[in-house]
This record gives sequence, C-alpha cells and structure tokens, in this order.
Amino acid sequence: MHQKMILLVEDDPVNRKVLRRQLQKIGYDVTDCTDGEVALAYWISACQGEKPMPVLILTDCHMPKMDGYALTQAIRQNSPEGKGANFPILAITANRFGEELQKCEDAGVNDVLVKPVSIENLKEALSYWTTK
Repeated sequence: MHQKMILLVEDDPVNRKVLRRQLQKIGYDVTDCTDGEVALAYWISACQGEKPMPVLILTDCHMPKMDGYALTQAIRQNSPEGKGANFPILAITANRFGEELQKCEDAGVNDVLVKPVSIENLKEALSYWTTK
C-alpha cells in the first residue's frame, strides 16, 4: 500500500528527526528538506511530475536561506498551474505569540503548530488538513 507523503522542512537536525519519527509513527512517508530553498525546488519538481507529490507541507518558520514564510508565499504565488493556491501548508514554531501567528497568516499558512508538537496534536492537524 502506498502511504501518503509529508514534505517536512526543518533546519534543526534534532527537531527534524523527532518530527520525522512522529510522522512515520502516524503512518506517513516523509521527505526531509533542510531549508525553504530545497523545499521549493522539491515542490516545483513534484508539480512537474518529476518527484512524488506530498499531501501536505510541514515547515519550520525560522530557517536560514529561505524561511517558512517565504516558502509559503512562493508556493502560493508561483506554483505551476496554480497547484499551490490551496495546498495545505502547516507551520511549526516555538513562538506562541500573536505577532508570529499573524505573520504565518499573512504568508498564507493554513495552520500553526507550536513546538514541542505532541504526536496527538500532529495527528489531529494532519487528519484535518489531509482530508479537506
């Protein structure tokens, strides 16, 4: 059986490892990217049919090169055939404050998960956003 794949974008190796294990435990395949530039290149290749298309993108907000905000905006605005306009993108952040949440909303993020993300919260969010 082919599993659904999540594109995980996280620069911190420990956070990436923890999230990958949680996602796999829930039943998803995971493709890791260490920053937004790598993730955007993957996304474009997936839109062109060159790589497997994820069912959801889970991105850290703060990363070098291209952060989660810029990644989300690029996907929303520049995807081939408008594929990114309504694609589910969830942000992960350690910052619980309104300013951060507003920045995520302004970038076009669908939902925000606060670190540390419990497997229960992750499962609930993924279930909601992958069945819409």
